[in-house]
Amino acid sequence: MSNVNHAEAHSALLEDDQENRRQFVTFHVGAECMAFDMERVMEIVRVPKTVEVPLTPSSLLGLANLRGAILPVLSLRRVLQLDDAEQTDASRVMVLNYGGQPMGFVVDRVTRVIGVQPDAIENMEKVGSTIDASLLSGVLKNVEGQELVQLVDVDALTQQEYGHLKSISQVGLQNTSVAANNQILSSQNADDDEQNILQLVSFSVAGQEYSFSIDATQEIIRLPSKINSVPKAPPHVLGMIDLRNRVLPLVKLRTMFNLPENELSEMNRIVVLTLRRGRQVSMVGVVVDEVKEVLRIQQEQIEAVPALLLDSCDKQELEGICQLDEGKRIVTLLSAERLFHRDDVIEAVEAAQQSEQAHVGSIPESQREEEDNMNLDAQAEQLEEEETQLVVFNLENQEYGVMIESVKEILRLPENLTKVPKTLDFVEGMMNLRGNVLPIIDMRRRFNLTTQDGSDRQRILVLNHYHTQTGYIVDSVSEVLRLQPEQIEAAPSLSEDQAKIMGRIVNLRRDKRIITVLDPEQLLSANEQSEIVKQNDENINC
Repeated sequence: MSNVNHAEAHSALLEDDQENRRQFVTFHVGAECMAFDMERVMEIVRVPKTVEVPLTPSSLLGLANLRGAILPVLSLRRVLQLDDAEQTDASRVMVLNYGGQPMGFVVDRVTRVIGVQPDAIENMEKVGSTIDASLLSGVLKNVEGQELVQLVDVDALTQQEYGHLKSISQVGLQNTSVAANNQILSSQNADDDEQNILQLVSFSVAGQEYSFSIDATQEIIRLPSKINSVPKAPPHVLGMIDLRNRVLPLVKLRTMFNLPENELSEMNRIVVLTLRRGRQVSMVGVVVDEVKEVLRIQQEQIEAVPALLLDSCDKQELEGICQLDEGKRIVTLLSAERLFHRDDVIEAVEAAQQSEQAHVGSIPESQREEEDNMNLDAQAEQLEEEETQLVVFNLENQEYGVMIESVKEILRLPENLTKVPKTLDFVEGMMNLRGNVLPIIDMRRRFNLTTQDGSDRQRILVLNHYHTQTGYIVDSVSEVLRLQPEQIEAAPSLSEDQAKIMGRIVNLRRDKRIITVLDPEQLLSANEQSEIVKQNDENINC
């Protein structure tokens, strides 16, 4: 009996030991072995392509497009004031949770996940370090073959560079939970294969969690106030809506899965799926209770659905089951292609189109033509009001833009500019523009970028600035984009000057393009503008 009690007590001690252990993700930066608290690590990715942002701290490598969301990427070497080094195949970006927002830090290589008891963490006062002690929360000694592991304080690390950071723009699905990413990190090593990673959009329906592959997910939108009914549609076909001039049928998963019904609310979302049948491409909107997150999991984590849970009709519509959090969380992976290539969904769309055609056919032709013209005029007027145009130009291989209403004209760079002595460094000179003196500013020097020799592709953007005009030399002007308002979003606030001048961005997710939008009114301060006007007046009088 005593042996049994002893075994039970030993087992209980082991369980307590596991619960109390803290987990850290270890990595190397140069010769330093360091670690982040597992609870703050959202995910680990290969180093993405970044867009540089002028007027920001040198530690910021740029902004990256991570699955449609904007991710600031910083060099941890520069933050820690270590020498720069070339990135290698082992380099990784560790995406950390900073106040609910993602921040990426480039490290040389990620090693492993370790678990330690809290009493194994030593205070920084007891050990010397080459790293600023204010950035460290403690150290570990002689852990898994490492003589010294320095524990980095995520908040102190980020606040040192961006203490004023208030918000980072992102698209709804970027808040990847720690629980999901624990599954990634526990199986990841320095030579992981990104192709083995599956990305799933997870959502809840009646308290159960499901997911679709992110490849099939086109976008996620809110439930509109008006949904058009579909005649003779089955109960789970909720209706249809107009999505950018395309008919989008809506299917309610609760009803399709014979789950308890509920009233629709602001929490509901529509997951827009792209379906392909041969060469035919169509869309369907899936109404779910709540979108949860984007999961990144290993393919081997997907298990086959037990045959006992399936009937012959449903078997092909479920792709697998994923167990997370040591089996406490089960996510069912649905097949969009199989689930919605159903006759009732296709028939619902066709019925809606036939109903619309029948209504149009009952109207006299003269009235129909008049209404068509009125509708076309109204649609054109609405599109014109909603759309905005952006003039896109290039500086040092990065794309920038200004709203077209701020652009007076675009000129070729003349062979000679009149130099203006004793003026601001970034003022290139002035030119005569149809009898008016136009100050010319080198945009590269204005943003502290490297200068370049003149070329045939260079242009002068003449911009309105406080009711005056100023010319800005850019490397080239590439295009004019027509954009919807929702395509322009707030940029991450990374420095005072950058937030003022470049407070917005265009995030073209499909093209993986990030365009920084400039505010012409903020390109020059009031003092700088006065100085330029003063110098021009003096030169004119001379």
